Formats: sequence, C-alpha cells, structure tokens
Amino acid sequence: TLELRIEEQLVTEDQYLEHALALRKGINKKVMEFNLPRQCIRNFFPTRKCFVFVQPTSRQEMGRLDLLPTSALDPQFLDQTRRFCDYVFQCSHVKTVKGGIPVNGKRFGSLVQSYVGTIRSGQVPCLDNAVTAMASIENEAALREALAHYAAGMGGLRLPAELAELSAAHGTHEADALRLFMQRSFKDEEQEFQKQLVVDQWTIDVLAENEAVSEQTCRTLLEELSAAMQQKLSAGLYSQPGGYQAYDRDQTQVVENYRAKPNKGVKAEEALEQFLAGKKAEAEAVLKADNLLTEAEKHVAEEKQKAEMLEQQWKAAEEKRLQTEQLMKDQERSHQENVKQLEAKVAEELASARQEAERALQSKLKEQEAMMQKGFVEKARLMEDEISGLRQEISSANRTEFHSGLLSTIREALRAVANVSGYLTSRRQRGKGTSNPSKTQRRK
Repeated sequence: TLELRIEEQLVTEDQYLEHALALRKGINKKVMEFNLPRQCIRNFFPTRKCFVFVQPTSRQEMGRLDLLPTSALDPQFLDQTRRFCDYVFQCSHVKTVKGGIPVNGKRFGSLVQSYVGTIRSGQVPCLDNAVTAMASIENEAALREALAHYAAGMGGLRLPAELAELSAAHGTHEADALRLFMQRSFKDEEQEFQKQLVVDQWTIDVLAENEAVSEQTCRTLLEELSAAMQQKLSAGLYSQPGGYQAYDRDQTQVVENYRAKPNKGVKAEEALEQFLAGKKAEAEAVLKADNLLTEAEKHVAEEKQKAEMLEQQWKAAEEKRLQTEQLMKDQERSHQENVKQLEAKVAEELASARQEAERALQSKLKEQEAMMQKGFVEKARLMEDEISGLRQEISSANRTEFHSGLLSTIREALRAVANVSGYLTSRRQRGKGTSNPSKTQRRK
C-alpha cells in the first residue's frame, strides 16, 4: 500500500503528487529525461488533484471483482471512492476544447475516434485537427436536425394557404430551426453551415408547392361553378335572342360565387384572370349572335367586357405585387433573426473563451511562481511567452472577427432574397406553375 510520506513526514495526497512531479536541476541527458514527462504533466494539467485508493478487496477476490457485492468491498476504498466522485461532480469543470466550447458525450466520442484514428494511420496526431473534424461532424448533424425541424413544421400546413399564414409559419419554424442549429453547432467560423440554413431550398419549394395547389384548387372551383353555364351553352340557350344578357348574368354570378369561397390561396386573382381570358372568345361569339341587341348596345357590352378584364388584370397584378412585398419582408426578417441569434451565440462563445483563457492564465501564473520558488528561473522565464499570449487573448476577445463573418453572412442572405424574388418573377412571367402539388405529403 502506498504510504503518503516524504522523508518520514506524513503528507497529503496533493503534496505527494507535487513531490512526484518535482523537477530536477541540471541540463544533462539523465536530468532532461527525468524532467520531460513531469514537465509535460505540469504543462498539460496546471490544475491538479490527487486521490489515493486502497485495494478494493483481498488479492484472492480481485479476479472476480465485477461479481462482488458492494458489501464485500473494503469500507476504506468505498469512502475514498465517494470522496473522488464528490469532487468530480462538485468541483470538476465540464470538458472543453479551445475557446471554452463544451464537449458532450457525442462530441468526445468523435474527437477520440479522430485522434486515435490519426495515430493508428501512422500520422502525427494534432488535437486542433481532431477538433476541426469533430466540429464538421457536429455542424452537419446540427444542420440536418434544423432542416428536419423546419420541414416537419412546414409540412404540417394545410395547402393552399394564404401568404400571411405561410409567412407566419415560415418565420416561426425558421427561428426554431435556427435556434436548434445554434444550440448544437460550434466553430462554424465562416458561417459555412449557417449559410446553408439561410439559403435553404425549402423556402422556394414550399412557395412553389403552395402556388401549384392554389392554382389547381382555383381551377377546379371555377370549373365546378361554371359547369351549369357550359351545359346551357351546349344546349344553345345562349344562342337565342337575349342570350347575351343571360350569359353575362350567369358569368357575373359565377365570379361572385368564386369570390365568396374561402381558402383559395395565393393564385385566386390570377386564376380568375386566366378563366375570364379563356372565356373572352366565347363571350364575343354569344354577343355577336344576339339579334335582340342593337349595334350600340353591343358596343357598350364590348367596352364593359374590356373594362372588366382590365380590372381583373389589375387585381391579379396587385395580388402578385403584395405577395412579392411580403416575401421580401420575410427575407429581411429572416436575415435579422439570423443576425440576432448569431450575435448572441458569438457573444456567448467570446465569454466562454475569455473565461477559459483567464482560468488558464491563473494556472500558468501559479505554476510560474512555483518554478521561481524552487529555483527554476529559466523555466519560469520560458513560460512568459505563453502567459503573454493568454493575456493578449483575453484583451483581444472582441468582435472584430465576428463583424467580418457577419457581413459575409448578410451578403449571402441578400443573394437569397434575389433568388426568391427572381423565382417568383419567372413563375409569374410563365403564367402557370409547373410544380407537382403531391411533391410532399401534406394535410389537404
């Protein structure tokens, strides 16, 4: 059993550890070989705590230790174990990597796997490279989780939806997705992964699907409402004297009934414009065949048709304009949300990095003082560069790098605005959407 004695004097566990790590003076090979492992331990573990354990049970029982009940273990060993666990739970800090970033179980697993894999491959291991690989894995997972959350939320919408409803849902689910991403991601220094979340194709896909479903809904509704007119037209009822007045009256009723129906979505006015444009030749033929009307009355009717078409074209154009404005507002809101959450995350990371650097500085100063007291003046002097670096790191923990990355993110976000608005322009110029409403499963 290890005795906690130094030169016949009882010492504490910590004193015993420090004695074991004490350096020898000199520069010959034997002294350097003796000091090297101790110096490494002192450098990598500036804050140290020692625990000594007695043998948990008799030598004969050690082979079946896993099978023994707790009552069969040495009470002194159990007491030492409790002290050790209490210290770990109460005093130990959470594992972190450079920058004060906490390492949970998953992160630690990928970190160890990367580090050990490098050693097994025969290459020189580098902790910074292992951390970079771990960050990439975690950030990819954070991005997938965030996008899945957004997709699930938007997938629950009943289409067709009005743009205001779509906008509100998009804002809520995007903010939640961004929050999930920020909670899990780290060291996304160029916002590489966050940019993928900002310009995600999902927004465009949902808009396209909503337009397609709205267009199909409106077309189906207009066909149902105008079915009676088609029957009358086929039966020749509008070909009789006074037929145009009946035709015009029935078509006006169809339009009124159409407008009264809710939940038509974002293509309501455009679909009606296309419907009336498709009926133009039909209306002109009925008007021309109506012998009851005078030429003057027919001219008035033609002008009325033109005025109604122009009014409907204006309504369709206004519908598009308002939708484009709303989408641009949504994009601006999205940018502001990204900036706000990014600022909060960077501020938190800066605070963690500063705290970590301050803890490291205090430990290094303590170690330097110990070196000085024991006469290792040269070793204490060599620590000065590291101490100066920590002081510089603390003083320079400002937002300069953050602002640079933030500007880059905003520029990318502005490109996303252009992409969405350009998409809308191209779809409206084509006049008809080509997206398949059944692209994703939704509640209709």
